[in-house]
Amino acid sequence: MPAPDCIDTILYGSPEPRFPSWRQWVAIGMRKAGEDARASILLLELWAERHRGRRQLLALCGRMRRDLGLSDADIWAEARKPFWRA
Repeated sequence: MPAPDCIDTILYGSPEPRFPSWRQWVAIGMRKAGEDARASILLLELWAERHRGRRQLLALCGRMRRDLGLSDADIWAEARKPFWRA
C-alpha cells in the first residue's frame, strides 16, 4: 500500500485547471448580452409605466384626488419628477 505522500499521489492528486475554449467564451458572452438586453427592456418598461402613472395622476379630477387623500401640492410634487426617479 503506497504512503499518502508518495510521488504518485502528489503528481496525480488533482487535475490541471481547464480554461474555456473560445466557443465557450462566445456562449458566455452571448448569454450575458441577452441578460443585459432583457434588463434594459425591463427598465424601459418601468420608466414608461412611471411616466403614464404620473400623467394619469395629473388628469384626476378634484373629487378623485380628495378620495385618494392627495392635495394639489402632492400631485404636482409627484408629477414633476422625471421618469427615471422613483
